[in-house]
Amino acid sequence: MAARLFRGKSKQVWDYLWSVSRGAVVPSRTVRRSRPQIKAGAGLGSMGTVDAAISHLQEVGLILVKTIVGENGGNEYEVFTPEEVAAGAFGLPISAGTTNETGSTETTQNPVVPVLPESGTTSSTLSAIGANTSDQSKTSFKTLEKDDDETFAGLVEQLKQTAREVTGREPSAAEGERWREVAQLLADELKAAAGRTPVVSSAPALLAEHLRRRLARPQLTQPARQTPLPDEPPPLPPAQPPTDDELVSMFVTFLHDGMTTQDLDERFSYSVEPQRWPAIREAVLARYEREREQVERTADTPLDGV
Repeated sequence: MAARLFRGKSKQVWDYLWSVSRGAVVPSRTVRRSRPQIKAGAGLGSMGTVDAAISHLQEVGLILVKTIVGENGGNEYEVFTPEEVAAGAFGLPISAGTTNETGSTETTQNPVVPVLPESGTTSSTLSAIGANTSDQSKTSFKTLEKDDDETFAGLVEQLKQTAREVTGREPSAAEGERWREVAQLLADELKAAAGRTPVVSSAPALLAEHLRRRLARPQLTQPARQTPLPDEPPPLPPAQPPTDDELVSMFVTFLHDGMTTQDLDERFSYSVEPQRWPAIREAVLARYEREREQVERTADTPLDGV
């Protein structure tokens, strides 16, 4: 029943309203919250998504909204459970426990709170206006929610197509958690790139450029030619990977040429085995400091006869 009631981000909004009303330390049937408070509490990114979720929850009967006009405290929300909504769908009364003056608990049907503005407008006029604006707002909310989903539609479709190409089968639901880990890795990389960028105008553009640099590993050895030319002697054995000393000398040269330690980590740490890189890096920095100090001492030594 609950799976059919919730749609889009409405579950996050309902969870938040429940936590601050009937699920609070001191439970209450109703709670008053502004739209910005609901947006922040539910962890949503746009006000349009909040409005679409509230509209859907009203349609399915999970919340009852009492509109309060002219104040900044927001509207009043009464929250119902999926079981209560199901009971109402089957013609059963939706009841809540209340305590009478004698201390005994009775079961009474939840009253329907009319939505009334704090003004002198007649009810017939309000009904006509509400009927017109309700259809328009629901359409706009659904459009905004659809736009939110279409923003990432290209990414999802590309991942699905690539997964089919590399595995030869359709992606399975059991791999959902693994894809969530991939999404978390991408999010971490985006945060790392944003931390080094003063202003971020486009998150996908920043992430794409960051990943291109991270994945562009320089080749330290040239691949051996597979097919010799007719007049050539047989090819030599494949070149051996450079030794630690050779790598240290090369990286020290890079530092003297103006490369920073951060550039060295980003460009070459992935080209060397993880267990070798810490020792190589330490040796590079130590040799670089020694050579730099030697150059400074040589520059400070006066010439003979001067």
